[in-house]
Order: sequence, then C-alpha cells, then structure tokens
Amino acid sequence: MKAYLSQRQRGFRRASIASATPPPLLNAGPPERPGALRKRPGDLTEQEIRMSLEKHRGNKTRVAAELGIAVNTLKARMRAFGIAT
Repeated sequence: MKAYLSQRQRGFRRASIASATPPPLLNAGPPERPGALRKRPGDLTEQEIRMSLEKHRGNKTRVAAELGIAVNTLKARMRAFGIAT
C-alpha cells in the first residue's frame, strides 16, 4: 500500500510539473517543413506551379503542401493561369 501511494504521489508531481509548462500557441501556424517555399499565393508563377505539378505527377495535395498553400488556393491559381485541373 505504501509503495502504491508513493508511486501515485510521484505521478501527481509529474502532472503538476507538466501543467506548469505553458501550453503551445494555438495560432502558431503549421510547422515548417524543409522544402516548403512559404510564398504568398499571388506571388506564385505559372512556371513554379507547372514544375511542382510535374514533380508530383499532378497530385494537387502534394503540390499545395510543397508550395505552402491550400489545395483550393492552388486550384484557383491554376484556373487563373489556364492550367487544366
């Protein structure tokens, strides 16, 4: 019983220490990935989009992730440049 209580008390101490650390920021944005370009969508050129589409064999989800934009934004930029979706 004594061992159980001491183990339980140690567990509570860890929980109180863990709760003392500040919570992560909610609006910190996505974690940086190596290779992500981090450009504004309006700054993307047609050539950059076409090269990324070719690299990822047309997979828009991967292209958007590489360019650091949402898939819907990618599709809008593709329509603006006349790239078939």
